Amino acid sequence: MVQMFRADFAGAVRGLVEGGSPAGFDPALKDAYFQKMVAVRQPAGLHSIEGLVRWDMDAALRETKQPITVFAIATAKFLTDLIAG
Repeated sequence: MVQMFRADFAGAVRGLVEGGSPAGFDPALKDAYFQKMVAVRQPAGLHSIEGLVRWDMDAALRETKQPITVFAIATAKFLTDLIAG
């Protein structure tokens, strides 16, 4: 997976945004997310993807102590506001 980002960062990011967006999601908003993500200075963008791919979520969860407090937000509104600046 990392090789796709090394070979064509913008193309792989576009695939990530498209694949991670629910059906019927606003195309303009998807494009805004893509533009923000692809604008990350390199190699920082590639390194962040590499870190996510290599992250061992199972190991992290095994080390997590209970109880766990979760803070939730209205993601779509939050992201829209974040992109709008």
